[in-house]
Amino acid sequence: MFQEFRVVCKGLHEEWEVFKEIDKQARLNTEYNQVSSAVDDSTKLVQEYEDYIRERQVSLSSVQKHKSTLSKERKAVTASVDQQINELISHLENSIAEISQQQKGIFKKLASPKDSSFELPIKTSETEHSTRHPEWLIPEVEKKAQSIFGQERKFSRSRSSTPKVSTVTGNDGHVAQQPHSMLTEEDPLTGLTRLSIPKFKGDKRMFESWYASFYQLVGKYKKVPPEQKLLRLYSCLEGEALLTIQNLGYSAAAYDVAIARLIRKYGGKRRELTMRLEELDKFRGVRMGNANDLERFAELLDTLMVKLCDAGQDGELGAGSLYVSLLRKLNE
Repeated sequence: MFQEFRVVCKGLHEEWEVFKEIDKQARLNTEYNQVSSAVDDSTKLVQEYEDYIRERQVSLSSVQKHKSTLSKERKAVTASVDQQINELISHLENSIAEISQQQKGIFKKLASPKDSSFELPIKTSETEHSTRHPEWLIPEVEKKAQSIFGQERKFSRSRSSTPKVSTVTGNDGHVAQQPHSMLTEEDPLTGLTRLSIPKFKGDKRMFESWYASFYQLVGKYKKVPPEQKLLRLYSCLEGEALLTIQNLGYSAAAYDVAIARLIRKYGGKRRELTMRLEELDKFRGVRMGNANDLERFAELLDTLMVKLCDAGQDGELGAGSLYVSLLRKLNE
């Protein structure tokens, strides 16, 4: 019996060893297949990368060829431009020499007695066709000469149109001169200290006073060009207020837009009235026996009355919610 059991155990052991060997072989085959597939994938990737490298090399070679072609063309264009610039400089030098000679002649003629100043424009116009140059060569000299001629003609006209001075003989024989009545009208602001425009930085409470100063000193004068008004406006602004209109530029149309934008953002009668009402709400009331509170309340009331009248809401001054609010501040 024991011998049979040993034989059976031995057989089972042999079968187990065979099974282990088969299982080991199967696992080795599986791992081999996995490694083989990974090697195949790596080989494909390497081939794709090599193909990509070849394509890039071809592209780079074509780019280098194109770059060399562009470099040659650039050198040729640069040489042509340099040649044209040199020719233009030489032409300008010759023209400047001629212009300087003409300028000296003009100044000599202007330095002659004033009686011959009327002949100067005629003489220059007679020689204008023979000495004419392109406008882009002599803009400064031409403008300067025109301005000088204009000043001479203006002086001649003003000298001829100077109003006569009437003489009045007094009882003592003294002769007094009296200018024309049209020139005796004095400016009512003559002798007053010249006002300066304050800087406005974006405080809405200060906008009304600032804009009143700017309008009276700059804005109301229609003969002043809008460009000059805009430059003065830029010089009077700082901080947030300057950033509000800084992107408009310096044209004539930009001035009206800048003023409208500032009024829309910081000004307006409704906004001014709203700020005064807010000041009234923040006022804590008139305390018993405190003269400062009473004076402050009177100032707020005067300002509010003016703003209501300016906004066309003077009807609020009668019996209403505002009246009740004022009474509460006074009774407190």
